[in-house]
Amino acid sequence: MKHRAALITVLLAVYVFPCPGRADSVKSISMAEYRGQLSELESKIESLEKRPEAAAEIQSALPDSVTVATSRGQVEVRYRDLKNDLAALSRADATRRPALLLHVRSYVHALAKEAEAYDRPADS
Repeated sequence: MKHRAALITVLLAVYVFPCPGRADSVKSISMAEYRGQLSELESKIESLEKRPEAAAEIQSALPDSVTVATSRGQVEVRYRDLKNDLAALSRADATRRPALLLHVRSYVHALAKEAEAYDRPADS
């Protein structure tokens, strides 16, 4: 019984009470940095038409997510779907590559459009 009380205390300390500095540990980038990263990513995606084998490199270099400081607050952009699509592209045969590449291009273009929308101040 004594061990159970100690375990409950530890669980409360870890999961319920905030850890000092936890919120500050998430490093965010500015909207300008994010747009620069997207522009660089778009260039890399365009190169895949001539070098489809580079899809695996691009996929492995992408972080799982990035936190962007926008005029509306912090936004977490998750790259899981894009990374999965790039992995599929790297394994695809020549007949499936064009459709997958178009899908990846559209995805990155959508990220750029969303960045524009989040950068605008919210209507009052």
